[in-house]
Amino acid sequence: NPSLEKVMESFHFKSLIFKIVFFLMKKNIIKITKRMLDEFEVFSPDVFIKEGDQLNKYGVDAKILHIPGHTSGSIGVLTTQNDIIVGDTLTNNKKPSSAPNANDFNKLDLSIKRLTQMNIKKVYPGHGEPFGLKEFKA
Repeated sequence: NPSLEKVMESFHFKSLIFKIVFFLMKKNIIKITKRMLDEFEVFSPDVFIKEGDQLNKYGVDAKILHIPGHTSGSIGVLTTQNDIIVGDTLTNNKKPSSAPNANDFNKLDLSIKRLTQMNIKKVYPGHGEPFGLKEFKA
């Protein structure tokens, strides 16, 4: 699948260790990912979302933020209580940090800067426990 290989090539890692592991494991990662993707059913989305969309009509008091970097389509879901679900944009494995891999670290840094300038209370990352955004700033 050339598109999968193209996606894999587009990811970059800040950590030298991650770069080495990815380089050494790339063929296995592609093989495992292809096997996983073969198990997914193709579907057409019922809803398309974009920056600023309100989710109230779906029973969620929140709106969509476009936070590109980890991937070009990365989003956050910001609640009216100023909590945010950020997926893999931020992680909390040992401590709150930015994604270790990204399509574009410059865009990731800009997205994170945008988040830190907002009055966000709690962050729900794709990996690890929720944390206060002030913990990330420290």
